[in-house]
Amino acid sequence: MLEVFKHNNGHLEDDLSIATAEKGSWINVVNPDSDDLQIVSMVTEIPTDVLKTALDMEERSHVELEDNYIFVVINIPVVRGNDMYDTVPLGIFLTPDFFITICLEESEVLYPFISNQISTFYTYKKTRFLFQILYRTATMFLR
Repeated sequence: MLEVFKHNNGHLEDDLSIATAEKGSWINVVNPDSDDLQIVSMVTEIPTDVLKTALDMEERSHVELEDNYIFVVINIPVVRGNDMYDTVPLGIFLTPDFFITICLEESEVLYPFISNQISTFYTYKKTRFLFQILYRTATMFLR
């Protein structure tokens, strides 16, 4: 599933398509198939094999600095049932134009951003957005 979000005049637009993604957009990718990965790769110029790295359940948290993007992988908590928890990798790419998140399943970490519940969240403030995701992940682990 591909979703594109962009703040415009303080309002979060969520009915955008990947074809209309422009500078300052957030591309959220959940459980992508190979076609989704190719589309994201064409739009963002991130190689598909790098995008697939974020979907590897064995991927450990790390940061990679490349010429055209910064790639951050973090493990986020997922509730599997009563007193059952797991982690899944969340890949975050920061490019000059886009903020891309990629995950195998929908995440409680990203839900407040998708539903625009955080007043200080803006898609075009990429560094702040990254820190907000890290903070939300840390608080979910502490719960």
